[in-house]
Amino acid sequence: RAPLAEARPSGRAKTHRRALLALEEENQRLQREIQRLKAQVDQEAREVTEARAAVDGGSLSSISCTVEETQPDEQKGHYDPVPSDQVGPLVNRLELVAQLMARYGRAYDYRIYTTRELQEILGGLERSRR
Repeated sequence: RAPLAEARPSGRAKTHRRALLALEEENQRLQREIQRLKAQVDQEAREVTEARAAVDGGSLSSISCTVEETQPDEQKGHYDPVPSDQVGPLVNRLELVAQLMARYGRAYDYRIYTTRELQEILGGLERSRR
């Protein structure tokens, strides 16, 4: 019998060690992604709060929108142009998303859900809370 000091890790142990290292690296990457997404949600929540303050400070008709005919400069970031007749419905959806984030810690994409769908989600969560 070979003494224990001379025992070498088996191929299986090396494979498990490599897999564990890969999982730890993936976990670190996912943690960084979570932090990035949390910061993005915080920024969007601040923007919604600012938009709500602008709306509360005046009427929706006081918000002016300009649709640019040219493409946005990609280096400055992408944006979605908003037709002036869609400002009110968009603000309503943003307010519903803000409520869902503030009350339930859930972020929904205002571009995917309709106002009615967001209202149903919020109502369902409020009913289940009771």
